[in-house]
Amino acid sequence: MSPSGGVVYRLNDELIGKLLYGEAYRAPNFFEKYVEASNVLYGNPDLQAEKIKTIDLNLTYQKGIYLYQINPFYSKTSDVISRSLTTVDKWTAAPNIPKYGNKGGEKIKGIIFEMKSIPSKVFDYTFNLTYQEGEDIETGGDIDGLEELACNLILNYKVEKSGLNINTRIKYIGDRSLSFGTPGSEQPGTVGNFTVVDLKLLWTEPIPKVDVGLSIFNLFDESYTYPEYIRHRIMETPGGPKRAVYLTLTHRF
Repeated sequence: MSPSGGVVYRLNDELIGKLLYGEAYRAPNFFEKYVEASNVLYGNPDLQAEKIKTIDLNLTYQKGIYLYQINPFYSKTSDVISRSLTTVDKWTAAPNIPKYGNKGGEKIKGIIFEMKSIPSKVFDYTFNLTYQEGEDIETGGDIDGLEELACNLILNYKVEKSGLNINTRIKYIGDRSLSFGTPGSEQPGTVGNFTVVDLKLLWTEPIPKVDVGLSIFNLFDESYTYPEYIRHRIMETPGGPKRAVYLTLTHRF
């Protein structure tokens, strides 16, 4: 079963409150239960389903051209499906072969703040910020690779009478702490923060029935990384591509 429910209450014409609760699960797939790759990875037919419970409180306030949202949240996962070095290879007797299993789970609590505004008919923006803390239920320590701080700023501008729309997104991900460090080191590590900027231009009908789009992802060619979550051996793996440029032409018949 996956029960869920919520209560919505309008305090006045400008303020709305919501309280939401939900439960969900993810059953193990065939690969996680039955994979058998000698000296590489083994499945586990006794795997249990992952479970999650969430509580969200949302307050929305709208006044004139501004909309504000505050969203405290809490989630708890249990029986998380993961790989751990707990088995001996059934064919070669090699030790420390990864095998799927259920681990304790995680608790995450935090708050999201979001602001939207449309100052004029040609310009609007959205800003959101997330602060969160996490605990590994099994170890009592922090969750590996979970950033405490993340934020986004989205700017949208329409050039009057030209059909040109300019959209910019600035994404920031804060430092992420780890329970492990570089190979051979017993000290925990940290994966640094990064900022990525995306730019999209859409020119509607520069000639009849034709639209031209230009998308530049990672505009400033930022190098950024994420920790390797599965084996917990590598601190940093590539987080995404370098600068990428896409040009699109759309013709309507």
